[in-house]
Amino acid sequence: MALHTYSLDAALAALPGFPELSGRRTRLRAPRTSDADALLALYSDPDVVRYRQRPPMASRDEALGTLAEYREGFEARTRVDWMLTRR
Repeated sequence: MALHTYSLDAALAALPGFPELSGRRTRLRAPRTSDADALLALYSDPDVVRYRQRPPMASRDEALGTLAEYREGFEARTRVDWMLTRR
């Protein structure tokens, strides 16, 4: 029996734009600069980042830098970082 393989790299490269997923109550969408304050609030909490490889965020500029990393990663088709929002 043949095993099917899936190439994440090929799937990311084939995306025409940032994928958005919607449910009845929530939506996964592309990061925006306007998400900086919410990202800072989340990632400045030591309990939230306990198992993350980075220390808690300390500034809005750091949040903006993280959002830029997310955008650059998608533009290079090496990662997809969604923002979870209410619909």
